[in-house]
Amino acid sequence: MPKRLKSTSKMKVAVFNTKSYDQEYFENYNENYHFYFTFLETTLHEKTAKITSGFDAVCVFVNDIVDKETIKILAENGVKLIALRCTGYNNVDLEAAQETTSKWYAFRSILQKPLHNTL
Repeated sequence: MPKRLKSTSKMKVAVFNTKSYDQEYFENYNENYHFYFTFLETTLHEKTAKITSGFDAVCVFVNDIVDKETIKILAENGVKLIALRCTGYNNVDLEAAQETTSKWYAFRSILQKPLHNTL
């Protein structure tokens, strides 16, 4: 595997629906990237989306609900990236993501890859 260059990123990422092994994995691989991760056990949905204020990105799992209302709140909070750490994207309203006025990185090929491949 090619060695990646160190990043000077200061991106703040809210990682939803995390388990201890998720946190361990992200922290191990973050040594070269320097993202600011906040690990949350709660799932993302319309009622929990308000806690994304101040974050640049969210990282979600298959049980998170990224529907139109959730995406609207994420955009209002300044979230610019929805990253999935699962292979499917049926829990994401792609049309709503594309309709938002925020800049979104919602490419199907990226959404299908595990998060570590997109970072």
